[in-house]
Amino acid sequence: MFFWRLKRTAKMVCATVITLGVFALVRVVNVDKFGGYVGERTYYLDSASSQSLQTDALKGLQFLRVRGESVFLEESVDEAFLESVLRSYDASVLWIEETDGIVSYYCYTPCFEEGVHINGRKVNLHIATDNRRVVIGSPIIFGGF
Repeated sequence: MFFWRLKRTAKMVCATVITLGVFALVRVVNVDKFGGYVGERTYYLDSASSQSLQTDALKGLQFLRVRGESVFLEESVDEAFLESVLRSYDASVLWIEETDGIVSYYCYTPCFEEGVHINGRKVNLHIATDNRRVVIGSPIIFGGF
């Protein structure tokens, strides 16, 4: 009887550890949305809004608090580059805005769950460029260009 309870408890502990491990793995995978791009990263913690805590390096268990991310690329941007980004995330452009020489593409992709609603539409991928550099963010880019 004792060994049966010990075995059952061990199974429950193993199942719990595996479940938590899978949860942590899914969160880590969701953190690095733009892993294919080399550039300066910003992570938005606790909130997918401008009120989020922003950091460029995750420490400890902060990856569990990530609600958004952006990457700043110092590279020339052309139509082919933008099309490759949209294609790689299966994204569609919802609308385009131009302000002070910066063109912003507000997009939706089924690849990312979290998003923000702007003008009644769910946005979860934002690309901003001035043709010399580009910032890619999800759900949108916060902070300066």
